[in-house]
Amino acid sequence: MKKREMKTKVCTQCGKRKTIAQFYTLVTGRNGLKAECKKCGIVRKSEWRKKSPELYKAQIRRHRI
Repeated sequence: MKKREMKTKVCTQCGKRKTIAQFYTLVTGRNGLKAECKKCGIVRKSEWRKKSPELYKAQIRRHRI
């Protein structure tokens, strides 16, 4: 199913049905959207940063120009 045909999608993390505007795009994804909603993705990334501060700092250093 193409993204423009979809109106809603279920988030794999919270299990709630949300509009497609609440999901980030993913070109390689089956329907062009990430599996988790934006809110759940932000929460997951925030928790990872708190749990792994050294890895987060190393990632920041690697991606700076």
